[in-house]
Order: sequence, then structure tokens, then C-alpha cells
Amino acid sequence: MNKYLAIMTSLLLLGGCGQSADQDAAPTYPAAPRSEHLDTYFGTQVADPYRWMESLDSPEVQSWVKAENALSEPYLQALPGHAWIQQRLTKLWNYERYGIPFIKGGKYFWFHNSGLQDQSVLLLADGPDAEPRVLLDPNTFSKDGTVALARLAISDDARYLAYATSDGGTDWTTWHVLNIATGETLDDFIDYTKFTSVSWLPDNSGFFYSRYPLDQAVKADDSKEVSV
Repeated sequence: MNKYLAIMTSLLLLGGCGQSADQDAAPTYPAAPRSEHLDTYFGTQVADPYRWMESLDSPEVQSWVKAENALSEPYLQALPGHAWIQQRLTKLWNYERYGIPFIKGGKYFWFHNSGLQDQSVLLLADGPDAEPRVLLDPNTFSKDGTVALARLAISDDARYLAYATSDGGTDWTTWHVLNIATGETLDDFIDYTKFTSVSWLPDNSGFFYSRYPLDQAVKADDSKEVSV
């Protein structure tokens, strides 16, 4: 949640919370080279000079982002009201929140956020008066919080939880299956999916889903092993 507070604070400050003494000085922005990349669609060539920026983990993009942050962060930190707005937003958003409970296989599931967690945690209880436990914590998916929980589907007998993750806000998702009794995620996963839910079979032995063919899927990390 802290990074979202920083982003919102910056936007509010840029929207009219005053100017710093150095605002009139023209900044020197990091260079963003244009490549000669061309795509061909139905016989028509379309230039995409910034395609290199889609490789988020490349040294070139990482270096460019660091340079952009080095330019913008000192300016934003020096703006009047920065600290007050951040404190105010933190106070307003720091409250406990509960999602609407739902029942599968006689068990109760709901999301809970203690206040400033980046993502709400999925809780499980064996009954309405039973002590809940954490079933899935999306905040543990990545150290920097960029991997999010995108979708989930619990089998009717509440033995398995299928859940999809999204890395860096991409529409591409990866599906995993978690054993609810043990809390362990199975080794199998389904990659190269987009905009799909899953539907469990009546006997809960598997589920239906849709997936892009590997030769049509476009993804930065195309070396990941796929198991279906």
C-alpha cells in the first residue's frame, strides 16, 4: 500500500499543490532511444520504436527507469505539502476491511485487509464460528509486490483452489492449484492464459479453461516451462 500512497501523493501534488523554487529550470530527461522496429499487419508496416521498453527486466529498461526516478523523486519530495498529504492518505486508508464471505464444500472463505496491505488476504474457516486461517496471501507472491492475484476458483468439495497470478499488471496470467487441506501449491501450472476463468468438473477432478497456443502467445519471458 505504501507505493500506492506515494503514487497518489505525487499525482495530487503535481495537480496543484505549489511549485518548487527550481521548477522553472528545464530538467534534463533521460534519453529514450527510438529503434527501427517494424511490425507488419496484413501487409502494412507499423513502426514501434519503443518496443524495447516492453522488456521490463532488460538492463536498458532498468537503467532508464532508475534515471527517471532519480530525476522525479527529489522534485516530488521537495514539493510543499508532500509529507502532509502522504500522512493524510495513510490515515484515511489505514482501516480494517472484510470481503463478502462465500461458502464452498461447507467451508467459509473471505478476503481480509488489515489496513495498509497491498493486497487482501484470502481466509478460510471450517464454520461460521471457527477460527479462520490464512489460505492464500498474495503479498508473498513477490518481494516488490508486482505479482497480483488475478482470479480464483474453488472446487465444489473445497479440496482445491485454482488461482491466477498477474506479473506487473499484465493481462497474461498463470494458473496454479493449491491443496486447501495442506496449504501446498502443486507443481503443475498453466501459462499463457488471458481473460479466462476456470470451471471445475462436477467430480472436482479437474477444470475447463481457455489458453492461447504457444506459437501465438506474446510474452517477455518465453523461456518458462509450461505444464498442463
